[in-house]
Parts: sequence; C-alpha cells; structure tokens
Amino acid sequence: MKVSCVLQVMKGFDRILLDAPCSGTGVVAKDPSVKTSKDEADVTRCFTLQRQLLLEAIDCLKANSSTGGYLVYSTCSVLVSTVIKE
Repeated sequence: MKVSCVLQVMKGFDRILLDAPCSGTGVVAKDPSVKTSKDEADVTRCFTLQRQLLLEAIDCLKANSSTGGYLVYSTCSVLVSTVIKE
C-alpha cells in the first residue's frame, strides 16, 4: 500500500511527529556490521521512503492552524544523502 493512500484520510493536524525509518547508519558505533551490510540500493530505498513520508506529512498539516503547524522529523540516519537530498 502506498503511503499516500493511508495519509489521504489523515488531514488537519496542528502537530506531527514523523519518526522516519532509517538506513541504520546512525548505529554504526553500536553495530559496526552496518558499514558492510548496507549498499547504495538500501540507502536509495530508505531516502525515497523518507522523502515520500515527509511530503505526505506536510500535506497532513492543517493549512489554517493558528500555530502554523509543527512537523518534527526524526531519523537516526547520519548520511546526508538519506536525510537531505534536495
């Protein structure tokens, strides 16, 4: 199921906490195997999902909220390519 299909019914929030799935690169200190177990395709898949979730979460914020709406984006990825691509 696409993320947008689920989030289409979830609109009008003043606050959203998006704890996005990550590539696991933020836990290298605890699990060194992450360095060798992830490839470029894994990172790309993760980035694509994170980006889709972020864009959908923005659309779920209430446009006329008195606070302007808050979106907190959280991920344990430490690779710039998975957190900020554009």
